[in-house]
Amino acid sequence: MSRLLRMTLLGGLAVAATAADLPLAESDWTLVGGAWNVTDGVLAQTNPDSLNQAFYRPRAYASPDLTARFRIRDEGKGVQAAGLILCSADSRSGYQVHYDRRNQQVILSRVDGAERQELARRRQIPLAVDRWHEARTRVAGGKIEVFLDGEPVLAVEGQTLDRGLVGVYTSQGVVEFARVAVTGEPVAGSDWRVRKSWEVPPEQHGARIMETKVIAKQPGRYIGWPTVCRRRDGELLAVFSGDRDEHVCPWGKVQLVRSRDDGATWSEPVSICNTPLDDRDAGIIETRQGTLVVNWFTSLAFEPYGARLAKDGSAVHRQWLYHAEKLTPELRSQWLGYWMRRSEDGGRSWGEPVRHSATTPHGPIELADGRLLLVGRRNDRDGAKMVVEQSTDDARSWQELAIIRQAPDDDPNQY
Repeated sequence: MSRLLRMTLLGGLAVAATAADLPLAESDWTLVGGAWNVTDGVLAQTNPDSLNQAFYRPRAYASPDLTARFRIRDEGKGVQAAGLILCSADSRSGYQVHYDRRNQQVILSRVDGAERQELARRRQIPLAVDRWHEARTRVAGGKIEVFLDGEPVLAVEGQTLDRGLVGVYTSQGVVEFARVAVTGEPVAGSDWRVRKSWEVPPEQHGARIMETKVIAKQPGRYIGWPTVCRRRDGELLAVFSGDRDEHVCPWGKVQLVRSRDDGATWSEPVSICNTPLDDRDAGIIETRQGTLVVNWFTSLAFEPYGARLAKDGSAVHRQWLYHAEKLTPELRSQWLGYWMRRSEDGGRSWGEPVRHSATTPHGPIELADGRLLLVGRRNDRDGAKMVVEQSTDDARSWQELAIIRQAPDDDPNQY
């Protein structure tokens, strides 16, 4: 990165209440996730998946006033959001201001690890693709004010965070940032660090986390969305989607690991569900009859995603398209949907997959009368729906009971 580019990257950051530009080195930004690059003074994040962050590292600020221009590209199937970060003590804490293009809304949240507290939200905010917008957020005296294109959008009071690092982020979108500036009182930020997603406070409501460790690892492969259950004999079982290329791909399969010593050691993964499609979001329970019930859903989302990435010459993503070409309409119809599978011998063998109506990442629950109840999401052609279904025969079959009516402010895409 040239000195000229470092000077112009994001338009420079102000040191305090002045507007002096800073000569930025590559080390001035800590990038967490995503695919970031700098071209002609614009910081772009080009991976349309998940949350990707960029933190300005040389100093923290008290009472920050952060401004950034952003341009959202019409890429990806998610919310296509740009965001500001203020008062960050680590990579998973602080205030986040979420400019959500897909749902035309702005959300202000306070984040601490996996806990997110929504402070304010405003809908029907016009956010366009391929157009430069200006975002601004000011924190001072317990009050937070949020602006878009010079107009006030949100304001909350009574907040306690007032200092930390600042930054920008993307959520399920391809976004460009330029002309970022911050004013405020420079303060020490040397204790700031990247907090891993599995790190949580040890003191929880009603429990204390004694240890965090990896129980399954597949070098060069992606593992996601686990669920754990304890059997009546004390054995622990964990299921997940494993042997993947990445978050979205054709190869996901439901795998299971076991621990017979209360989680001290775990077995090697065993595949228990492997359809021709992407098998995702496995859940597991043991019923009072001793039956293990695993649920998951299948997806073809890898097809459009792989087609877009294959245009860049990716051999991995071309393999996805070769696989998609082999999927006949009959195979797609046969396997696309939501599934359950039962085992009556502790997981040594499994019955045929049973189709049901919706997905929830951690499976059904067992009621006092022995029925199994599942509340999950179903993606219909006219939108996502929240479905209630039950089984009265130990998960051999399922019956839909109801659709949960959504309140006017509900967004089922966030379930």
